[in-house]
Amino acid sequence: MEKVDRAVTNARHNIIAIGESVTAWKVSQDALLNLNLESWTSLGFPMQEVPSLHRLMLTEGKINAFIHCYVGVQRVTTLYDLEIAICKNEGVDNFEKLELGPLLRHPLVLHYFSLKSDATEVFKITGEEVFCFLWKFMHRKKKKKSQNIESVEVEESLDGKKKKKKNKINNIQVEEFLDFIAKRRSVASKEELCIRIQNLGMHVSAIKKAMSPQTPILKKPVDATSSSQRVESFSSAQKDFRGKNIRFASSSSNDDENSDDSKDANLPSQNVASYDRVTSCP
Repeated sequence: MEKVDRAVTNARHNIIAIGESVTAWKVSQDALLNLNLESWTSLGFPMQEVPSLHRLMLTEGKINAFIHCYVGVQRVTTLYDLEIAICKNEGVDNFEKLELGPLLRHPLVLHYFSLKSDATEVFKITGEEVFCFLWKFMHRKKKKKSQNIESVEVEESLDGKKKKKKNKINNIQVEEFLDFIAKRRSVASKEELCIRIQNLGMHVSAIKKAMSPQTPILKKPVDATSSSQRVESFSSAQKDFRGKNIRFASSSSNDDENSDDSKDANLPSQNVASYDRVTSCP
């Protein structure tokens, strides 16, 4: 048993050394090769009884469950926030301490985030910053629309009469929004941001309400500072999730656009990749 346990430990360290993600299956297969065995049945005991392999299975299961749950409840997830939440939940300083290989190579991270193949580090951007950027993006879009987009009269032959239509540009495009963040944060592409966006509808509606001068709780026209503060307050509920409630036991514009709120309620799900922790708008 001791010889097998050492083989498992060595196999795990070797996988970490070459920068690959560590899984119990991969470690067990490498250990068999080092022991010149074809299968675990030839040892006379199940691989779950090997102490180091058993501990790896428990750790791997906990991290996988946490990632699934964290990403599942977040409409907007940054890989940076996810890493912090995992480390806090596991009581470690950084992900490498878990000896599961680089977070950027973890199978579930590759599944949920669209990352560049040559990515070497997690981009440091929080969900709170993303919401601040969303307010800035919407504010700019609204201001630009009010200045440059006017009603367009389209002539159609309809019973000898002319029909007037309005050209409305109102939807928030996720790709365009991420390009906006990438430009503001001076990165070459949005994939480097390591951001996953499932839906922005709720956030867009809340920001529109905050930007509206007719919002009952506001006593004066909304300015950039007041709107930004409301967005930060709204996003605080998202960041409170980071590892606090899940434990896995182991053995400036005054324009009004209220009429368009409902159109942004269901934006398409997208997995898009994107110095120290920042908690306010850059």
